Amino acid sequence: MIIFIDDEPEFISPYTDAFRFSGFEVKIIDDVDTAWNLIEKNTDEVDIVILDIMMPPGRLFDSHDTKEGLRTGLQFLELMKNLDERIPVVCLTNADTRSFPKISHSNHFIYEKKDIDPWKLVDKMSDIKRRKKI
Repeated sequence: MIIFIDDEPEFISPYTDAFRFSGFEVKIIDDVDTAWNLIEKNTDEVDIVILDIMMPPGRLFDSHDTKEGLRTGLQFLELMKNLDERIPVVCLTNADTRSFPKISHSNHFIYEKKDIDPWKLVDKMSDIKRRKKI
């Protein structure tokens, strides 16, 4: 299952449609609190997490730690690393990633711009999922 976390789900529908058309099971979650609860309870079923960087911090994070929501996704990634680094994470964002810290993650981790073609993102996720099984 792919967990897609974005506080503006209406803007990610081309991606989720492409994933579903390609046979992926996709859960769309618009807040980090719900996403964390789902991932924590279903870790073995999660193939890939795709998350936005700029989102409201929810109850999970202190607003100051996320720079008022500008880096919520990066804070979420840190939680993911502590939970299970075997789960690949993709940060899909409109932000300029050059200013973000380099992330150490033992599995696949990439930044992608939100203007990536949905089918290219499907291809990348298919490749990650295939490598994960090896």
